[in-house]
Order: sequence, then C-alpha cells, then structure tokens
Amino acid sequence: MLRIARPVLLSLLLCAAFLPVSSAGDAASDLPPNLHWWVVQQTENGQRADFFIVLKHQADLSAARALADKKDKGRFVFSALTQAADAAQGPVRTWLDTRGVRYRPYWIVNAILVQGGDRALAVEAARRPEVDRVEGNPAIRNLLPRPGAIDEQAGPAPAAAPGSPAAGGEPDAVEWNISKVQAPAVWNLGFRGEGIVVAGQDTGIRWTHNTLKSKYRGWNGSAADHNYNWHDAIHETGSSCGADSPVPCDDHGHGTHTMGTVVGDDGGSNQVGMAPGAKWIGCRNMNAGVGTPATYLECFEFFLAPTRIDGTNPDPTKAPDVTNNSWGCPTSEGCSWDTLQAAVDNQKAAGIMTVASAGNSGSSCNTVTDPPALYLSAYTVGSTTSSDSISGFSSRGYATGTGAMKPEIVAPGSGVRSAYNSSDSAYTTMDGTSMAGPHVAGAVALLWSAHSCFLNAQDDTQIALSAAALDLPGTVESCGGDYTTGPNNTWGNGRLNILSAVNAGCLCTVPGTPAIDGATVPADNSITVSWDAGVPAGETYSVYRSTGACPGGAFELVRSGQPASPWTDTGVSGGITYSYKVAAVDSTGGCESAPSACAEATATGPCTLAPSFAGLESVTNPGQSTCALSLAWPAATAACPGPVRYRVYRSTTSPVALVPGNVIASGVDGTSYLDAAGLAGGATYYYVVRAVDLSNGSEDPNAVERAGAPSGPISTQTLTETFEGAGGFDLPGWSAAALSGAVNWAWSDTYAESPTHSWYARDAGSRGDKVLTSPAFGVQAGSRLSFFHGFRFEGTVASCKDGGTLEYAVGPTFATWTVVPDAWFTANGFNGTVSTCCSNPLAGKRAWCVSNSSAQPVVLDLGALAGQTVRLRWHEGEDSSGASAGWYVDTVVVRDAAVGSTCETGQAPPPPVADSVRFTRSAGNLLSVTYDAASCSAQKVVVLYNALGAWDGYAGCAQADGGNGGSTVVDSTGQENVWYNLLWTAEETAGHPGFSSSGPRGWTVGTLCGMSADDHGRAACP
Repeated sequence: MLRIARPVLLSLLLCAAFLPVSSAGDAASDLPPNLHWWVVQQTENGQRADFFIVLKHQADLSAARALADKKDKGRFVFSALTQAADAAQGPVRTWLDTRGVRYRPYWIVNAILVQGGDRALAVEAARRPEVDRVEGNPAIRNLLPRPGAIDEQAGPAPAAAPGSPAAGGEPDAVEWNISKVQAPAVWNLGFRGEGIVVAGQDTGIRWTHNTLKSKYRGWNGSAADHNYNWHDAIHETGSSCGADSPVPCDDHGHGTHTMGTVVGDDGGSNQVGMAPGAKWIGCRNMNAGVGTPATYLECFEFFLAPTRIDGTNPDPTKAPDVTNNSWGCPTSEGCSWDTLQAAVDNQKAAGIMTVASAGNSGSSCNTVTDPPALYLSAYTVGSTTSSDSISGFSSRGYATGTGAMKPEIVAPGSGVRSAYNSSDSAYTTMDGTSMAGPHVAGAVALLWSAHSCFLNAQDDTQIALSAAALDLPGTVESCGGDYTTGPNNTWGNGRLNILSAVNAGCLCTVPGTPAIDGATVPADNSITVSWDAGVPAGETYSVYRSTGACPGGAFELVRSGQPASPWTDTGVSGGITYSYKVAAVDSTGGCESAPSACAEATATGPCTLAPSFAGLESVTNPGQSTCALSLAWPAATAACPGPVRYRVYRSTTSPVALVPGNVIASGVDGTSYLDAAGLAGGATYYYVVRAVDLSNGSEDPNAVERAGAPSGPISTQTLTETFEGAGGFDLPGWSAAALSGAVNWAWSDTYAESPTHSWYARDAGSRGDKVLTSPAFGVQAGSRLSFFHGFRFEGTVASCKDGGTLEYAVGPTFATWTVVPDAWFTANGFNGTVSTCCSNPLAGKRAWCVSNSSAQPVVLDLGALAGQTVRLRWHEGEDSSGASAGWYVDTVVVRDAAVGSTCETGQAPPPPVADSVRFTRSAGNLLSVTYDAASCSAQKVVVLYNALGAWDGYAGCAQADGGNGGSTVVDSTGQENVWYNLLWTAEETAGHPGFSSSGPRGWTVGTLCGMSADDHGRAACP
C-alpha cells in the first residue's frame, strides 16, 4: 500500500543561526543572542547593512481555517496581518524616525527592513522588548539553470519515441514532459485549469510571449491592464528590466520558462504547459538573478493582496490560487529560514498553495537546505528525467531545520522545453528542479478545475497528488524512507501523475450526477431549470450557465446551495440562448458530482445585456492653451439593439468611485472625449469610461482606469540650476537619494563651477547606489543639456570598478530609467563601461570612469525625446572594494525646455445627462418614457416627435410632465415609424424648428440633450 508523507514538525532549535560572531570592539558575550550572525558580520569595522527587525507580536490566523470561501480567508488574513503590524510597529518606527533611519515596513511577517543600519543600531534594536530577532537581508545570486539552444521554430515535430524528448528539428505539439505526467488525458476529460490563477515570483515573465499572452490575467484580448496582475519588487537598476518595471518583464528567461511550463500554449505546435486554461500573474523577485529576503517577502505580500502598479489599494480578493517558487534563499549565505517561513505559512492560511522546487544540490542526502523548499507548508518538488530516473542534481532530504521528508513528489526537470524571453516565439531547454516545480503548480490547477472539493485546500490536494503519484522503485538510495512504495527522501511519494489524481476524485463521498430534465421559459427574462436528484442524492445543488446553445462554452456558477429542483434564473437577457448544467454537492460542501448533461433555452423579453467593452485606452495631454485632457477608447460591441453610448467618470483620487457624482459626461457618441472643463494645471485626474446600451440602459462593468495631468500653456524656457538655493537647489523638484548603501549625495562647497556650491557623491569604498534627480520638464526638438562635473573613481577605463552615469525616465510615471545613448553627447560623453565583476549596481552600463583632469563641460542633444516629459538623474554606483574621491556635479542647464505654465481653469462642466432614458411600448399605442430626473431636473420635460424624413421641425409635442418626475406616457395613436426626442426645458413648448435628432428608428430613444433655460433649440450634449 502506498504510504503518504504527512506533515510532522520536529522541534529543533537552530541555535547556530544566531551564534554571535566576535569582532573588533565587540566581545561575543556582549552581543544579543537574537542578533543574526550575518548582521554581525556585515556591520564589522563600521560597515552598514540592511537588516530586518522582526517583532514578537504575530497575528493569530487560526480562525481562517473555519472560513470556506477563499476570498473570505484572504480578507481575514490580510486584515489580521495588517492590524498586527500597525499595532506592534508604531514604537519601533517612531524610534527609527527620531534617528533619521530609512526603513520599509512589512506586514506579511510583521517586520521592518532597516536600510543601511550600523552595528550599534542593530544591537539596540535586538535589545528592545517588543523585538523578537534581528536578521539579515543578504543579496543571493541564484544559480539558475542555463538555457540550451534557442529555438524559434513552431511547426509540427518529427516522430519521437513515446515519453522521450524530440530529437532535434521542430518541437512536438505537446512536449514529452507534459505527456509524461498525463496532462493531455486530463484535457480530454474537459479540464484545462479554467478558473484557476497561478502566480510566479521569479526573474520576471515576458508577458507578450505567444504561449503566455492569452493566459495573462491582465490581458482581455484587446488591451492590457497590469494593475493587480504584475509587481516588480526590484527598485534599482542593473538589468534590462530597469527598476520598478510597470509591465511584466524578464531579465533572464528563467521566469518565462517556468510559467510556460505552468500554462503555456500558443494554440499551435508549442503546447508546453500543464494547464492552458488557467490564468497567470507575476512578480519579479530577482535582479539579473540576484534576490534578497526583502524582494521575496515583497512578492509574497503582493500575492496575498495584489495591488495597483503603484503599490496602492491592496485587494486580497484578487489573490492567486497557487504560487510557483523556483528559487532559493540559502541559510548558508545569510537567509533566516524562519522569517520566510512565516510568509509561506500565512499564504497557506489565506488559501493560497505554495509549490517550491527542491533545489539543485544533489545527489547527496540532506541537501534540501534552502527556503522555501524546506518548509512544511510548501509542497516541495524534485526532478526526474525522461526515463523516470531521479535527476542527479535534484536535492534530497531530510530537510534542514525541520527534519521533514522532502521532496514530497517529483516531476520532469531534465531536458524540459518551454518559452524563453529572447523573443515572443523563442523556446529553449533547461535542466533543474526549477523546471519540475511548475509541472506540479499546473497539476494543481488541473485538479482544482476538475474537483472543487480540493479548491484552495492544500493539505487535501497534497494527499491526492501524492497518493496518485507513480512509484519509482528502480531508484534506491540511502537518504531515508521507503524505496518500494514511498515516501522517501529521493523521489518522495513518486512521480506526478495528474490523470490518476483526477480520476481518483475527491477524498469525500461524491453524490451521483443529477439527470437534467430540461430548461423552460416561464416568463420574459426567466429560464427555469429542472433535474432529478443523483444517486446518492446531493444535499444541495449547483447550477452552471453558459451563453450559447449546448454544448456551451465556459460555464460559470450562477446558483449554489440550491436545496432542490427546480430553479429559475431571472438574470437572463431576451433573445439570448443559454445552456445549463447541474451538479450535486455533499453535506460537507466540499465534494461535488460531475456536472449533468446540458439543457438549453432561449429567453424571451427585452434584451438586457451590457455592451462588450475593453475600457479606456489612453489619457493624453493635447497641448492646448488651456487645461485639457484627451480620452480615447476602442469601440464597444452591443449585444442588444443599441445604440451604444459612453459614460465618462472622473476623480482626483484612485480608484475612481463609479458613482453618479463622478460622472462628467454621458451619452458620448464616438470613441474619444476632450475633458476641458474644471481642470487644474499639474493635478492628476483619474478616469474610467463605460459603455451603455441605450436600448436597455445596461452599463458594462469594466473598471479600467487611466490617469493624466494637464500642463496648460507651454512656454519655451532655459532652466538653470546652480545648486545655490536653500537646501541645495534653486528650482523645485530636485532630490537626492541613496538607493542602497549608507552614503548619499551631499551638498558641498569644496568644488563649484558657479559660484560656491555643487552636489557631491563620495566614492566610499562600500557597495553604494545613489542618485541626484532633476524635476520634470518637457523636451522639444531643440532641447540641449549641459552641466559641469569633476570626478575620480576607483579602477581604470578597462576595468571600471566604480562610476557615474546619466539616465532619463519618461513621464507620466517616470518608472523606467535608461542610460542616455553615447550618440546624444556633443562634448565629453561617457569614457567607459562599468565592470560586471564586482556587484556594482551600474554593472554593464556606460558611464564616466577613473577621472578627468579638471572640471569639464558636458553637452548633449535631447531632441530624440521631443514631445515627452522627462526627468534626468546622475547615478553613481560603487562595488565594495576600494574608495576614491568621488563625483561633483554643478551648473545644470536645459535650453529650449518645454515648461507648462499656470492653467487657465475652464468652466465647471454641465450636470450629467442620463443616458438611460428609454422609450418602450407599454400597451397598444402607448409609449412609456423613463428617464433620470434627479440628474437633469427641469420645470418641464417634453417629448417631441415627428414622422421620418421631416426635419424642419417637430410636428407634435407629447404630454409634458414635471421635471421632478421619473417617467411619462405618450399616446402615439395613429403614429408609425416616428422619431422621438426627450427635451429638458424650462417651459412646455410645442414646436422647435431646427431641433433635429439622429437617433434610431422605432420605439427607441433619439438624441439626449441638456437643459436649455433660455431657448428651445438643441442644447449642448456633454
């Protein structure tokens, strides 16, 4: 009988992790025992380092286990963690503030990251009564798998032996490793991972790759929205992605490869992924392969409560279902295993499953040594070959610190072909447990889409996958465990077999599948579904609905907890065909039957569907002489008769509250809108545009938000900064910051071009990363930059150890910094490239190196950036070796800059006009007119009409009603094919020459216009 490894916690105290290390001036006995050895080591001889202050008070998350719904779990866990952090961190943060210490708080583990602290601060922090321990934040260079040859072919593959990799040529349609674990057989059962979201924290992800783009949760088929779907935890440059990339980016290829194995499918000959029906989101936790505990924790926080791109508005209901973690944080290099463990434990409490790669330190035993693989709350995956042998590099258990049997399961990890980041059609082969882990993450998505009883239940899922795994008795080692049927510390419970797990079904008793009787139409906009109970019968029933005739498309749950047949669906639209399936649910609510056969019906009554709309595409400044912003969007598609008009929401805060008070325009015809009323120069405005079908008043639900800031009139100026003003700057908007390291730019009077001061970046001999950043300005074709500088850096031109570079970022976000090209310089440009040898944050970048003999003027042409708003920054970077004099910068001049002056504020916009006014036949020839009088009050409301073709005025005036009403009835006896128009007026009027309508024919609304108090002509529509 197969034996399944269950979690067992061994209470082992890792005393060695906190053994104090003596150094000059510090006796070992004087150091607090809760001060991590890495912090002691890194703060020797006056050095500074980043370190975590971990608080004793941690949130109690035990109540989350009783919550059945994952969204409820996520809300509870997020609330408990943030409240615990707010309650406990206050005194420590105040203490740090009084000392001028830079720090970043975390809530997922209730810790504070001190940036550039010294030994005295670390010791004092460790001795505070509310502090549990002080731990390091080492930079970890992950030994990531190397790619094989890059393959951009996409045709059919030559025949290959079953279960073996294709030997050269073009790829198999389904990769050998995917077939090996039986994923295609699960697809044939109708389960491809639909409804499941998998997250990857890695080197990033090339989201536009052919095999990944359609699976990205931030892509709707026509536009991308990266909010809540992508986060970059790298806040410094040093790779092709730069810092804080606002779009998914991969600077290595490893992250693209791993996510490809989870979901990849290009719809053709590159089916490289396990669960092509699932969606993915991502977080970059490494900078060119280098991660830190801080970047790992930041990604864990983002996954537990995803945010907008700018880090605001965390929302735990948008959390993924499972995360893939093909990275490690070696304790031997300073990672503290228990801090990251809290993050993984808390992720599990929120209903998010953690899959971790075992590591590539085999073939010795006891080599599962690194977080997160060693944690009991992670499902750890080892690697196999195409012949089901254990890969030699695959780490073996026992797990360090916990003594747990690891890995729990193995999957293909040798010779795995998947997507690569060099282009949208690139593929390569890699080896590593990094390649094995994504198979299991994808398998979880398949199992959860097939059986809701496992959904977000990690322990049950592990039991099911482990029980169904294929034993590998041909591999016998001495690392501990049962090498006949498992579990053991080499191949765990066996090699992944997702088909067996799906076929085995739930761990609870599955009710019988109901026999559907049919779907009928009892009334307009209603469909009744009936069924016979399964055997055994369910305690309750779930009803699923799809648009279209049977067999239908993607079914969504529209009714759960239904006690018995029948059930009437009142949320259907007239004229639309719907298909239904019913499933029975057991008394625990965790075990659901297979869905019934399909039944369909076509609803009668009015069409009620909202238009299909991708949302607002852009907000741009048209450069007019008064404040204005231009909005543009793609056309919506009406599901009902239409026509479609657009409603514009605006707010000065994000997210935009979609309430009537934020509507600035309704009934907009076309795909653009110019907002030129009530805007203030330089302020940021946030917009959402929604499509409305005028035949039924239905508004689409999109919440795509875009922002813009009007600049007002543009003038051409010369901007001069001599650094002589109070605090070091003449002009507002300048700043100096140390991105890492303990030394920042300093205002200096040692060297100056004019007259007495400059800004100085000291080459301190320790790893540093500091920037001097300009205010934003507009660039025109003739814009030129000049400045003076003097510098002396460690190294030679051939071996540039330290240096300084000039970078630019483009607004409005200024998120990505780019080194200015050599071609832009007309005098004294860069003289070297920073060496990649020694962990300089500017490694590989063009820069000024070594020294200049005297102060030099630098001149460059900015014309290539014409039409854009930019910031510049002088970026100095150092490795941790020798020191030198440093870098002085003075007298920065931008000629022909485009500068926005004070806006001429426009008039307040008119009140919004309701675009939900509808004309419907109420009885016989009576026409009901429904409108929103609250938003367009008037003394009278007049319905004007005329026969088709008569445009010299309206022949009739229907019954008028008070403007404070909400509807009126028109007697249209004798009238056929009439145009109708609703006019808001200050008085009742019978005829309005020149007042025309361009609405549709029949019993629908024409043009809607604003209130006119002075005359009865057509008022301007907002």
